Amino acid sequence: VEEEHVTQYESLKDPNCTWLEQWVMHEYTECYLYYSAMCDETDDYIRDIWQEHFEMEVAHLKHAIALLEKYEKTNIMIFFLRRKCNF
Repeated sequence: VEEEHVTQYESLKDPNCTWLEQWVMHEYTECYLYYSAMCDETDDYIRDIWQEHFEMEVAHLKHAIALLEKYEKTNIMIFFLRRKCNF
């Protein structure tokens, strides 16, 4: 299956969200997943790996937010408080 077909046509994302909004939600979800794995990990070595990946995803999230704010003039706090995207 070609990736673009899966991501565009069989996605569970809210079709009412813009592409940048969807990207922000995708990065936010990845941050949450790595953060929760980091918090649940009992092995210090493995926890450090989860933390490293979490920090990388936070950087991705910040970049996606900056682009959303720049090109769509969307305040991220208002986006999370008012936007009813399914995620």
